[in-house]
Amino acid sequence: AAALEIGSRGQRNRSFVGSGIRVVRETVTDWLDEAEVGVRIYNLDAGQVEIVEATGFTIGVQTLGASTFGVEDSTFVLGRLVDCRIGLDIRTEEAGSWNNGNRYIGGHFSNQSATHPTLSRFGVRLSANPGAYDRHNAHAFFGPDFELQRQGTPGTVDAIPFLLEVDGRGLTARAVRMEACSPFVARHTGGYS
Repeated sequence: AAALEIGSRGQRNRSFVGSGIRVVRETVTDWLDEAEVGVRIYNLDAGQVEIVEATGFTIGVQTLGASTFGVEDSTFVLGRLVDCRIGLDIRTEEAGSWNNGNRYIGGHFSNQSATHPTLSRFGVRLSANPGAYDRHNAHAFFGPDFELQRQGTPGTVDAIPFLLEVDGRGLTARAVRMEACSPFVARHTGGYS
């Protein structure tokens, strides 16, 4: 299970407001098991969540549309997402779930140079379980900072701010800062436009 779960898989989590959330793993995970999640937020509808810090997990924060519900119309204020292979995972679990129309403010997505230097890392991933809803539409990011620590010159691992594994449209990112990243702001492996 995630270190902290907010909401539940089988119901809508309406108008939840959470602030000052911090999870820090005592030792950094090996980044191989995606079950190693710092904060998982289920089915948030028109809520607001402030994540101050998530450190040392394979996935720092995961918003998860599950069962026949989804994550929508919510605002996430992001702080330090450090030493995570994927800082923020925007995900759906089933065909009847969704993850659309959310706002993300801030976020310092960073890794130390000594943390798993041979493994690729990503700031934000849009993803879905096999067969799950994959139209992740209308996500807006305001002022995210990415210091993902690309290793080597030229870089020998991927250190990319956005990984888009699903279809959908309308991801907007404003005032993006990239330092020690790959030269590309996004990788598309799905049909995102």
